[in-house]
Amino acid sequence: MTGAEACRPTRLMSLGLVAGPILSMVDSSVVNLAVQDLTRELNRPLEVVQWAVSGYLLALAVGLALTSFLARRFGLVPTYIGSLALFTLASAACALSPDAGALICCRALQGLGGAPLVPLAIGLLIGEGGAATGSGGRVPLAAGLAFFAAPALGVSLGGLLIGAYGWRSIFLINLPIGLLALPGAFAAYRAGLGVRGDRAVRPDLPGLMLLATGLGLATYGVERVAAHGWATPSWPIGLALLAAYVLWARRRPQAALALDLVRDSARAMTLALCGRGLAIGFTSQPLVIALLGGLAPERVPDANTLFSVAQRLAGSFGIALLVTFFTTRGAATGSPLTGFRETALVLAAAALLGTLGATGLRLASATGRRAGPDSA
Repeated sequence: MTGAEACRPTRLMSLGLVAGPILSMVDSSVVNLAVQDLTRELNRPLEVVQWAVSGYLLALAVGLALTSFLARRFGLVPTYIGSLALFTLASAACALSPDAGALICCRALQGLGGAPLVPLAIGLLIGEGGAATGSGGRVPLAAGLAFFAAPALGVSLGGLLIGAYGWRSIFLINLPIGLLALPGAFAAYRAGLGVRGDRAVRPDLPGLMLLATGLGLATYGVERVAAHGWATPSWPIGLALLAAYVLWARRRPQAALALDLVRDSARAMTLALCGRGLAIGFTSQPLVIALLGGLAPERVPDANTLFSVAQRLAGSFGIALLVTFFTTRGAATGSPLTGFRETALVLAAAALLGTLGATGLRLASATGRRAGPDSA
């Protein structure tokens, strides 16, 4: 029985599926605001405290590499529930950390728990048989607004919390949100949303190592570009490992992350459009729907993880390139506003072209599916 047949989504379920990605997106950046406070209160140098940010990003890469296997092995909703519970408990542990070492370890656990939340929730909301099946694959308006505004509002709220209550408050705020979201996730499981796990699935350990290490080094290296320049060796090594994973996955029947979806030209183009690095909120919905359209429910974990990997790599490299361009152009003209205006135009054009292209793919995909039975 599919999710579409088993249930009609309730507000409680939607809350449970939307809250997890928001927590993960906000925590990716909000701790940057607390670095100076952490350095002072924990009495550790900046090089050590910075690992509270870097450790989270590295663990996020490992968790993202594991997402597809965990979802196929245990099911979409159980994996989502476990990830949300781990993220919530790790947030409480971060708030109670007595020193920098404990905080870094707890932040790594946060990253492991937070990584699957976005791709799994996307599939559970707008995948085949997902919570939005009855609405034509459209995420509810409130959910779209929340995804779009979460990073900016999270940083603003984080700054207010740090100023009023200290750095521990940015972790404690996750606790009530996570606890409120868990009942909705359990309701989705009881209603039969998402595909169940397959105990016959086995881990592809070499593939997981290549994918996790490559993604971690690539994103970690790019995060260091602003401070150390493009000469850092981490990101080229990461890209080389990712290329090695592509070669490995082509010969594996059960790879850690199946890549056969990109053999379809429409889905390959959809993943390429993720490279605009702006696939959040409303602009991501046509992309995700085009990617998931017509897929069997059991393929949704691979498709969602591919989308998240492409988006993460493109977002990291895109931001680093824009920062480099902004700095170089502003220094050359003597006016930082010149670089800002050109950057804003590039971002607006990329968003418009990406959204129009993805919408066209969605319409073409829907037309093809309608024409298929008639031609047969």
